[in-house]
Amino acid sequence: VENAHDAEVAAKCGADIIMLDNRTPEEAKELYSLIKSIDPNIMVEVSGRVTMDNVSDYATCADRISMGCITHSVKAIHFSLSMDE
Repeated sequence: VENAHDAEVAAKCGADIIMLDNRTPEEAKELYSLIKSIDPNIMVEVSGRVTMDNVSDYATCADRISMGCITHSVKAIHFSLSMDE
């Protein structure tokens, strides 16, 4: 959702899951509280802006947390396998 109005509309229309994308922890907490006050069974997912350094800041404002940094920011390592007959 883009804002509090969208979150409220989605929750009142029966959404099962609402994603909060690119929100600060403070914004996410506010929207999480709004959504859960309408329907505590709606799953709230937070995505975007979440890093290993700030994931704990989002722990109280999401039922699920998506972290792209786990895959797109990881350092690659080189390894190989040689086989002889």
